[in-house]
Amino acid sequence: MTEFNPKQYLEEIKHIDEDIRSSQEEIDSLRQTVAIRTSSIREDKVQETHSGSFDDRYAELLQKTEKLTSEMNSKIDELVDVKIRISNEIDMMDSRISRIILRERYINLKTYEDISELLSYDLRHIYKLHGRALEDFKDAMLGHVLRMK
Repeated sequence: MTEFNPKQYLEEIKHIDEDIRSSQEEIDSLRQTVAIRTSSIREDKVQETHSGSFDDRYAELLQKTEKLTSEMNSKIDELVDVKIRISNEIDMMDSRISRIILRERYINLKTYEDISELLSYDLRHIYKLHGRALEDFKDAMLGHVLRMK
C-alpha cells in the first residue's frame, strides 16, 4: 500500500478545474467554428452536398456542442463535490493557519504569493507553514481513518 500524499490528494481540485477550463476552450472553439460556417453561407444559397444538407450538418455540430456542454457540467458537479469533501476534511485540522493556507491554496487555487499577502507573512514563511499544514492534514486524515475503524 502506498503512503498517503496530502499534496497530491489536495491537487485533485486543480486537475478537475484544469479539465473544466480545457473543456470550455473546446466548446468555445466549436461554437466559433459553427458561427463561422453559418455566417459564410447565405440563407438563400444553401445547397445540398454529398454528405447531406447544411441544416443536417449544423444540427450535428449543435448536438456535439450540447454533448460537450453536458459533459462539462458533470465535471463542474464533480468539482463542487470534491471541493466540499476536501473543505470538510481541512476543517478537521486543529490549526487555523493551516486550514487557511490549505483552503486558499487548494480550494481557492491561490498562489503562495497571494496567500503571503493575505496573511501578511513573508513568502518563505508561507512555504514553511504550507509544509507543516500538509503534515497536519495528513495527520488529521490518518486520525480520521483510525477513528472510523
